[in-house]
Amino acid sequence: ISWDEATTLIADNLKSITEKYGPASRYVHVGTAVSGGTFSGDKMARRLLNLTGGYLESYHSVSMGNTAAATPYTYGIAASGSSLDTLLETKLVILWGHNPTETIFGHTNYFLQKMKQNGTRFIVVDPRYSDTVSSLADQWIPLLPTTDNALMDAMMYVIISENLHDRAFIIRAMR
Repeated sequence: ISWDEATTLIADNLKSITEKYGPASRYVHVGTAVSGGTFSGDKMARRLLNLTGGYLESYHSVSMGNTAAATPYTYGIAASGSSLDTLLETKLVILWGHNPTETIFGHTNYFLQKMKQNGTRFIVVDPRYSDTVSSLADQWIPLLPTTDNALMDAMMYVIISENLHDRAFIIRAMR
């Protein structure tokens, strides 16, 4: 497909979607790598959609809402209770659809690299071969998109059927 054909196809579809469903049917989600800079991909897409009628906006940080909701179930309290230096004692990290090498800045990456140097093993579950896979992964599991739940279900089956879970922690965290 040529550039002219591609831009015409995109323009025609943007117009058709906006006319049929309205501007709120269009949404720009954050991606990986640089996000937030003046010329980053999400800013350029937002500008384009604003010039052609608007779009559905999001509020706050995508990761903060997920973190606030998941942390009590993960750690049993509303905060992790750990500092980054305690991560250096971790033996295994599973990064599931998480690309911290591109998306987390500064000192967190310093500690991830230190963990790697100290022998921490990293398993990265992500369909993309990202910078995180190339710099941290001891094992890369390139799932097909939308197959995450099947792997999670299989893992939970093994954990429960082989009694590999911490029952006391789970009971404590459920209260």
